[in-house]
Amino acid sequence: VFGGQIAVLFLLALRSELTLRTSFWTISSCYGAGIVAGLGQYARVRFSGPSFRKTLARSWRFSRWLVAQTAFQWVSANAFVIAAGGVLGSAAVGALKLAHNVIGILGLVLVTLENFVPVDAAKAYAAQGLDGLKRYLRRVLLVGGATTAAAAASIAAWPHLLLRVLSGAEIDPWAVQALRLFACLYVLAFAITILSIAFRSVEKTRDLALCNILIALPVLVLAHPVVQHFGFTGACLGMVLHKAALTMALACTFLSTTRRSQPPENPAVGLPAEPQGLVSGTR
Repeated sequence: VFGGQIAVLFLLALRSELTLRTSFWTISSCYGAGIVAGLGQYARVRFSGPSFRKTLARSWRFSRWLVAQTAFQWVSANAFVIAAGGVLGSAAVGALKLAHNVIGILGLVLVTLENFVPVDAAKAYAAQGLDGLKRYLRRVLLVGGATTAAAAASIAAWPHLLLRVLSGAEIDPWAVQALRLFACLYVLAFAITILSIAFRSVEKTRDLALCNILIALPVLVLAHPVVQHFGFTGACLGMVLHKAALTMALACTFLSTTRRSQPPENPAVGLPAEPQGLVSGTR
C-alpha cells in the first residue's frame, strides 16, 4: 500500500500533475486496494452479533480513557502557544510554529513507531509477561531514543542553517531559541510515545489518562502567568517542562501499577484483543 502510494505520487510529481485532488485520490485508491486484498485472504466471513457487542463494550472501556487523554494532552501541549499569542502577539506564535515545522521531521519517527511497536510489544507481553514487555520497550527506548537524541542535537547545534534552508526567510531570534528548546522537547515526546504504548499494551488506559489530566491542570493554570513574567523564554521552557513532568509521571505510574499485575489472556495490541468469533474465515 505505502510503496504504491509513494510510486504513484512520485510519477505524478514528475509529470507535474501532483495536486491536492490527485494526492487524495491516490492515497484513497491505494488504501482501497489494500482493503480488498486483505478481504481476499478470507474464503468465508461470518458475522456474530453477540461477539460484536462484547468486542464493542470492551473496546469502549479501553478507548474512553484514550479520548480524555488525547483531549487533555492536546490542550496542555498548546496552552503555552495560546498564552504566547495573547501576551506577546502573533509574532511569537509564528516563531513557535516555524520552529515546530522545522523540527517536525522527527515527528515521522513517532508516527512510524505506532505502526509496529504496539504489535511487537503485545507479542512480547503475551509470550514473556511484564518482564518481556519491559525488556522490549527498553530496547526500543534505548535505540530509538539515541537516534532521536542525535538528530535533535544536530538540529540544536545548527538552527540558523536549518531555518535559512527550510524557511527561506529572515531568521527570527525567537525561532532560533524555540528550535533549540524544541529539540529537547522531541526527545521527551519520543519517551512519552513509548510509555503510552506500554500503558495500552497492559490495558491501563485509565492510568494513562489520569497522568495526562493531572499534569495538564497546573499547565492550564500557570501558562498565562509564566509567559507574562518570563516572556518567550518562559513559553518555550514551559512546553519542555510540561513534557518532562509528563514523562516522569508516566514512568513512575507504569512501574508502580504493573509491579504486581499479570498479563491478561488476550493482551492488547493498541486496542484490546477481540473475542473469538467476531469474524471468522478459512484460508
